[in-house]
Amino acid sequence: MNVLLVVEREELYQALRLVMRAVSQDTMLGIPGVHIQANKDRLTFTASNSTFILEHTVITGDREDRICSIEQTGSIMVPAMYLYEVIRKLGTGLVTLKARDKSTLIISSNKAHFRIRGTESADCIPLLRRSAGDDKTRFFVSNKALLLAIKQTLSATVDTLSRPLLTGVLFEYKDKKLTLTATDSIKLATMTIEVLEAKHDIGQRVVVPRKSIKELLKVMKTMEGTTEIQINTNNIRFISGQLKLQSALLQGDYPHTEHLIPKSTGSEVTLHTQSLLQSIERASVLASENIIHFSIIGNKIKLHSNHSEVGDMNDELSTSMKIGMDFQVSLNSKFVYDAVRHFDTENTTIRYAGQLQPVVFQPADVDRTCCCLIPPVRTSQR
Repeated sequence: MNVLLVVEREELYQALRLVMRAVSQDTMLGIPGVHIQANKDRLTFTASNSTFILEHTVITGDREDRICSIEQTGSIMVPAMYLYEVIRKLGTGLVTLKARDKSTLIISSNKAHFRIRGTESADCIPLLRRSAGDDKTRFFVSNKALLLAIKQTLSATVDTLSRPLLTGVLFEYKDKKLTLTATDSIKLATMTIEVLEAKHDIGQRVVVPRKSIKELLKVMKTMEGTTEIQINTNNIRFISGQLKLQSALLQGDYPHTEHLIPKSTGSEVTLHTQSLLQSIERASVLASENIIHFSIIGNKIKLHSNHSEVGDMNDELSTSMKIGMDFQVSLNSKFVYDAVRHFDTENTTIRYAGQLQPVVFQPADVDRTCCCLIPPVRTSQR
């Protein structure tokens, strides 16, 4: 069926720029394409790779500005890069898209006209279809909470493929709560967020690839509102506004990490988050192998780092609260910085359970639904 529609160039360009993130660069998968679907009241663009699918919808509705006017419905698959470059280089104004002979897309804007060969069938792209009974679990979460949990856990994933499951983030849904957990077998980050509404309330434990999570973070970084999460047999979907991202899942049993979090602590201190981050940045300049020594003495935290061939650094911070005895511990500064920099609270709490036990960093001033475990480093203390 022919497609005939008129759309604002800027609206078309923004939609294509978003879905281009999912266009496969693997030539073994054939020509990387964008699927265009024109329905009565919406225009949908879809692109995919071996890990995830992105879909963006332009809704025509009854808006007076008429950003999109659809006169005939239908679909076509066209080479993504050529389509994107054509639209990117068009001037402002209206763009007319027409599918002729079911396999050729004609693009017109002002005096410019393009013909791009495509394919009629969309079988070469796994579209975001949902069959009845397919969803095992469906629930809604705040975008702000979801993105914060992703930022908090993503840095704890591992890059190497030697342990594939650890390259992803564990999504665990249980009792109307969603917990994200990631570990590289050295450090660990976990955060639990409240579920606003559940449609299919079935517990799930799935691992989402790091690549999908990073793209979700990029495309949703300025979004407000809520996200619907659908967990199915082989994939997970994130739906927010006009955006849908569907990701494959990593197969296997993610390690249970609950027992790694110390149940009790011998000492606990609370201090200003930004002051801690700034001090870590200063200490990192002369931190050999990224090691910083922390000394908690009274109501003070002393940070020390040194580089045998360059020099050393000493800094001191005040605590707003301290429980327990003084202690000393050496930590990897990069691990600590990555853990604390996404805390959205004024203060940070450090919990110390004893020698050789991981040190727990948590946002203070809120319920302890987020924590990061940093292992101590054995060093000869000064």
